Amino acid sequence: MKTITSFLAGFFLLSVSVSLLAQTEGDDEQDDEAQSIEEVIVLASRTNATVASMPNQVTIVNEEEIQRAITVSDSMSGVLENTVPGFSGSSTSQTMRGISLRGGNPLILVDGIPQYVSMFDSNKEANPIDMDFVSKVEVIHGASAVQGIGGTGGVINLVTKMPSDDEGFSQDVTLRLNSDTSFSDDGLHKKLAYTAGWSNGDLSFMAGYSRNYRGMSYDGNGDLVGLVRFSGSIGDTVADNLMLKMNYSSGQHSFSIMFNDYHMEARENWAPVAGCHPNRCEPAQLQSAEQGWDNSIHALPPEDDNTSLVFDYFNDDLFGWTLSAQVFESDFDYRFGGTTSAFYDNVNPPSAIVGQTAVTSDKNGFRLALSKTIAEVVDVTFGYDSYNEETFQWVPQNNMVIIPPTELEQSAPFVYATWSVTDQFRLNAGVRRVDSEVSIGDFIPIPFYLVRGSGPVTGGSTDSTDSIVNYGAMFDITDDISIHASVTEGFELAEVGRVVRNNGVAEGVTLSNDYLAISPNIHENVEFGIRYDDGVTMAELAIFEQKAPFGSSYAPNSEGILEISRESTRRTGYTASFSRQFTDTLGAGISFAHVDAESDTDGDGSYDTDLVSLSAGAPDQIKLYIDFALYGWDGKATWIKYDDKTYTNTIYSFDGYDLASVDLTRTFGNGGTVGIAIANLFDEQYIDLYSQISRNNNWYVAGVGRTLGVSYNQRF
Repeated sequence: MKTITSFLAGFFLLSVSVSLLAQTEGDDEQDDEAQSIEEVIVLASRTNATVASMPNQVTIVNEEEIQRAITVSDSMSGVLENTVPGFSGSSTSQTMRGISLRGGNPLILVDGIPQYVSMFDSNKEANPIDMDFVSKVEVIHGASAVQGIGGTGGVINLVTKMPSDDEGFSQDVTLRLNSDTSFSDDGLHKKLAYTAGWSNGDLSFMAGYSRNYRGMSYDGNGDLVGLVRFSGSIGDTVADNLMLKMNYSSGQHSFSIMFNDYHMEARENWAPVAGCHPNRCEPAQLQSAEQGWDNSIHALPPEDDNTSLVFDYFNDDLFGWTLSAQVFESDFDYRFGGTTSAFYDNVNPPSAIVGQTAVTSDKNGFRLALSKTIAEVVDVTFGYDSYNEETFQWVPQNNMVIIPPTELEQSAPFVYATWSVTDQFRLNAGVRRVDSEVSIGDFIPIPFYLVRGSGPVTGGSTDSTDSIVNYGAMFDITDDISIHASVTEGFELAEVGRVVRNNGVAEGVTLSNDYLAISPNIHENVEFGIRYDDGVTMAELAIFEQKAPFGSSYAPNSEGILEISRESTRRTGYTASFSRQFTDTLGAGISFAHVDAESDTDGDGSYDTDLVSLSAGAPDQIKLYIDFALYGWDGKATWIKYDDKTYTNTIYSFDGYDLASVDLTRTFGNGGTVGIAIANLFDEQYIDLYSQISRNNNWYVAGVGRTLGVSYNQRF
């Protein structure tokens, strides 16, 4: 901490000195065309901060970029991989495993509502909503607790579409087809997305519905891309999404309601066939699939249901303050894929039976924030968050409880402030006090864990109080150049369910504050950055170091079941990006991201082993794109390169790969837009990041080969 304080003090003195000199310079004239990305308000900041006022790396993906990326890949991870520097891990599965931001876990939000399941991280928040209903994506890079639990790698807020401001009735319909370039019958993906809106004065409504039939995919060799057995794949699924929104605004008051239900399930046309990971056998065998689904072999098909209800109230003049209030409820149910295993048997000693697990999590809470500008130089926000969660895991075939209901009650008052010391120099600071209580009843681990040395769990509760701080500084050297330095902290609770179900203590354990395996953990992120934006050229460099004294990382055991390792972790790296709009019809950009993620496995203070699996430091990546307009078509060509990587003091390594894509769109006078895209343009044969390092035979799958996408959108 002393080093960090000295670093920021030096930055402060340098900024003030340059500020005094810069005040003598004349103001440069700036372009006044469209709103600069620097002026976009970041809703995920909780303070209505703009990109320019935040001492962090921030990425905004607008609706046009989202729609173009969807034609290439309509999953959340696919869209973000194509648009966000440093984001890695696009996958054909339904999971977040292997997806990372700065080598850590991003917290996924939908309109500010956390999708993360704290007590048993099933990592199924990768598809919380149809991306056709998303108008903007906000990405705050680096650890952040501003939105609560999670966010050790950053925060990703999916902002849903709003009803149109235009009076009367409006409609929007999108039809999309995707297929492998051999046009296989089982390789066709079909999607319909429809929204209807009505606006009359202060009142507006919007309803949206989508149905997405996904077929199978083929790899670069022309072979079927296998289905992931336990976590489920997006291949051979059907997804339905219903979204309803209402907004009423009158004077200083605004009130809105949002309901969203996303449901995905396997179509049962194909079933997974296990492969053989190269770390387990020679020669390796990719995961595959076979036609037909037999419940007596594969159990029930995977299923995902995510329902949210949100009430928002906004008052922009409450005795001179701005009030925002939100009440939400979110219910999550996920049924994993199954197989034959002793894990599912409720008889001791267990025998191999056909089964699967399911996770149910109910969350609710409210969030309040009061903001005010004082003396025109200090922006301050006071707030209070309340969050409640109940999560349990069970086996549908025999109703055996693997993890009994585990409850989390959390409250968090906070204050954040920005002081504009001069027109060019700003200081940011804030503190969030997090009070958490986790409780669980008495229970006996399932027979699978009993025969492996786990003992009974004596229920109880554990509580903690943590103060999460952030502070930073920003200095505008000129109208176009700014530098920033910041210290931000992210907060995470251990997955109590995963820890206690396999406690490994024959005499049993008691849930209490003395049980260190479930202690909370704070990630501290130190960042320095420089940004240039003149409206035509944009360049940014962010350098970071993030440490956690008692971090959580995941690795599969010898049986392929994920286990948590609690040890000190460190992530260091940088992200550099550059883009330029050369003419009205030609623009280009490039980004480079590097991260090293390490852990101290023996507690000697030396970070000796690279992190792998879910928490892996992603390989170096380069992303290059060219935007162009030609003969009435708008186009974008993208190239993404993941470099080779060897993980120190582990058996793991990563074989890099290159992915290229191109998309074209054209809008006609009748309001219709045609889109054409080719993903994996050169038909690269590759294995995705998590498949390579998972060691799990049920996850060793190839990436998707060349695919063609065609879409038509009509607004009327």
